[in-house]
Amino acid sequence: MGYGVAHNLMVNGTGGDYQLVLNPDVELAGDALANAIGWLDANPDVVALAPAVTKPDGAPDFLCKRYPAVLDLFLRGFAPDFLRRMLRQRLDRYELRDVIDPAGTEPVFDVPVISGACMLVKRRPIDATGGFDPRFFLYFEDFDWSVRLAKVTRTAWLPTFRIVH
Repeated sequence: MGYGVAHNLMVNGTGGDYQLVLNPDVELAGDALANAIGWLDANPDVVALAPAVTKPDGAPDFLCKRYPAVLDLFLRGFAPDFLRRMLRQRLDRYELRDVIDPAGTEPVFDVPVISGACMLVKRRPIDATGGFDPRFFLYFEDFDWSVRLAKVTRTAWLPTFRIVH
């Protein structure tokens, strides 16, 4: 049925105040949900959160993105390493490395694309957008929903909402 449709069954079926979208290969920090929900409750203008992500080896991972150009997608998916190195600054900008500090303590507001690996969303934007578009089976469903979420709400990256992916 696809990633988005499966989440929509849960998103639209619970009536809960929040929906956690979470890949099965993600580990939440013990305080991640408490930090995220507490922060969302204290910041009512933001209703969709992206976590701070580390890889299993502890290195930061940059899952939030800017809207990509075709060149960005090509570089990430198909370019040889030497070309990626030559255009590292462009890729870093695409991955928001210029605004997200993995060691930082301040949230980053209005994140253009939140990864579907882990996102926490309040009920209001779920109802306003309908959740994931069921036409996407897998991949880019999070990009599409992020674009639609940004039309109705503010998003943020929260450093105390921590995961390992």
